[in-house]
Amino acid sequence: MYPYTDADTARALDRAIRALVMLRAPMWVGDPGPTVSALVSLVAEADSRLADAVADAAEAGYSWDQIASRLASNAASAHRRYAGYRRWRAALALKTGGERQPPGDRR
Repeated sequence: MYPYTDADTARALDRAIRALVMLRAPMWVGDPGPTVSALVSLVAEADSRLADAVADAAEAGYSWDQIASRLASNAASAHRRYAGYRRWRAALALKTGGERQPPGDRR
């Protein structure tokens, strides 16, 4: 599975934007201001979850080459960017008795 954008991706993102605007500012659906805010929120949330997803994949036995292909990157770049986080998360799990931190609580 390689990352790419298509009609399915666009449709899913359109639904997520609309849902977020409906939850936060229903009277502003269709207004470009709340759309910008929703997009930034979705990008930030996705970015905050990516490091955990990469660490999960590495712990599940995916090679850095396999992970890199899913990141549309190369193994050296993927390893450089995410290996430190993976080690930090493993050390944190040892300190906390194996409890995983919820997404967003690692800052």
